[in-house]
Amino acid sequence: MGKDSAAAARPTRSVRLVFSLARADLLHEWVMTLCIIFAITAVVAPLLILFGLKVGTIGAWRKKLMEDPNIREINVMMLPDQYEYVTDDWFSGMRALAEVGFVIPNKRSSAPTLFNFTRRDGGEVKRITLTAIPTGAGDPLLSHFAVPVPEESQCVLSFEAAEQLGVAGGAKVKPQFYRLENDGERVERAPELEVVGVLPREAGYGTSILVPLPFLERVQDFIDGVPVPQWDYAGEVFFARPAFDGLFIVTPVAISAMDRASLTRFTAFAEVREVDRAFAEKQTGLEIAGDGFFYFLDTRRGVADEDDVKRIQGKVRGYQPLLLPWIEPLAVELVPPGGGPAVPVRLAALAVQGTLPATWSVRPAPDLLGAAPSLQLLGQARPEWGEGPVRLQMKGMDESFELPKYQAVEGLATDLVFGSQYLAGCLRRGLQRPISFSAADGKFVSSQQEGHEGVRIFARTIDDVIPLRDRLVGEGFKVSANIAQIASVKQTNAMITKLIGLISGVGVLGCLAALVANLFGSVERKRKELGVFRLIGFPSGSLTLFPIFQGLLISLGALVLAYLCFQACAQVINGYFNARNNDNLNYCTLTAGYLLFILLLTQAVALLSSLLAARRVIQVDPAHALRDE
Repeated sequence: MGKDSAAAARPTRSVRLVFSLARADLLHEWVMTLCIIFAITAVVAPLLILFGLKVGTIGAWRKKLMEDPNIREINVMMLPDQYEYVTDDWFSGMRALAEVGFVIPNKRSSAPTLFNFTRRDGGEVKRITLTAIPTGAGDPLLSHFAVPVPEESQCVLSFEAAEQLGVAGGAKVKPQFYRLENDGERVERAPELEVVGVLPREAGYGTSILVPLPFLERVQDFIDGVPVPQWDYAGEVFFARPAFDGLFIVTPVAISAMDRASLTRFTAFAEVREVDRAFAEKQTGLEIAGDGFFYFLDTRRGVADEDDVKRIQGKVRGYQPLLLPWIEPLAVELVPPGGGPAVPVRLAALAVQGTLPATWSVRPAPDLLGAAPSLQLLGQARPEWGEGPVRLQMKGMDESFELPKYQAVEGLATDLVFGSQYLAGCLRRGLQRPISFSAADGKFVSSQQEGHEGVRIFARTIDDVIPLRDRLVGEGFKVSANIAQIASVKQTNAMITKLIGLISGVGVLGCLAALVANLFGSVERKRKELGVFRLIGFPSGSLTLFPIFQGLLISLGALVLAYLCFQACAQVINGYFNARNNDNLNYCTLTAGYLLFILLLTQAVALLSSLLAARRVIQVDPAHALRDE
């Protein structure tokens, strides 16, 4: 048992002895040792600085992007048919997402809410208009710049807004709001707000004022005529205005290209294209007799109103136009006179504006509906219905309502039911916001809008911007985000990584060649001594560790020296750029992970380079030492 223990201990003692001999040999030949250490340091130190610049610069760049809330903001543009979809439940779901750092609704997006102010500058009164932005607890913009979150009757101003108003934190400002009632009366309100903070210039946001969401909704309700008890405003009835999906124009002569291009300027129409008669008749359900040119103006999922139609009429008045406001046929249900099961039908607009030339005709004739605003319907003959009023019901309306008459048209080729421009247009508006029918006024009334028109949303980190953008696009929204800047960081990081990898590969080959030459040369110089060690009983396996230990010690010494050089250069680089950019960032630094990787890499290179020398040790003949003696 004792002999076995002694035999097991011998290899361990010989390994320790070989390590001591390798270290002593390096110290004995200290000049050559320092030369090879300096040679390797000359290769490793620049690589460390390159790695440090890559880690530090990309890290500093990324940190700046992460700290800048504007980079994480995603702009969401909604179409009218999406307003109802963006409800309070939708916002609750968004807040629960890991990618979302902050989200807040806004009732307006297409037309931002404006706050009007007046400022006396000497004897001159200046009028200032600021864009209102909703804010609340957790707003990244305010937290990044250490600005307090405004509470009730408080606000935060952008730098430019504060300059224009000539105020600072703690001041009082009074935005002015007014609206014209249906009877022409002008109603005004001017609530007082306390400025609790001003954003710095680098925050951007132009001329804007950030206010709590409840206050902004109060302002928007007042402008829309919705009751606002806090301001002692009772509100008023808001009559619905007809909405259209498009407009057909029929002219006896072609509209010039220049005039056609003008039709999309300052109107809700996004596209103009020439079509044929068959297309126009198929879409409108009308039979149009007469020679002419047909054009279709498309809103592309938006809506136009009667003001847009009037603008178009003015633009093409010299072409003797016939205008046909158009809606995508609506799915409605009609309850026959006297009751009975509801009949599903498709409702289209029978709307013709302009004077028909003597040689033209439209069937069914628009004058069959009676004087505007008509609530009658035209359609195929339904003898089973008899005479009397019919009831119409449609999704999005608070309740069904009674129409005075359903007028049958004999020989009508289409199964569409036609309503007047007012009736069909108001029902189309009902897809955008809830409407009801006021029997007392004989008109449609818009209810308070459900859902929201706008969203202010921030991703939690810059890595969440693209996934969150993709999610919103998947839900059908049009969005824009600062993808280019984020992608620029990733592309630059990938490019620098490849470049440094190439340079590192050349450096590794240089280190490998230097160590191989040094270690192999050392073995050749010490063949006699190594032969003596073999004669006195050193195992050949232990002696192969001699060049390996030397390679590891040399590479470790070179790495320590290279790291000291790196630290000195990093101090100079960081000091220079921080002084130049007036910040406190590490533009040249190495993380513990990188240091561990470099340590393992240098030791692997040392191990690899010493293998040839170790093989040469095995080949040393012990008899060589005796011949020399």
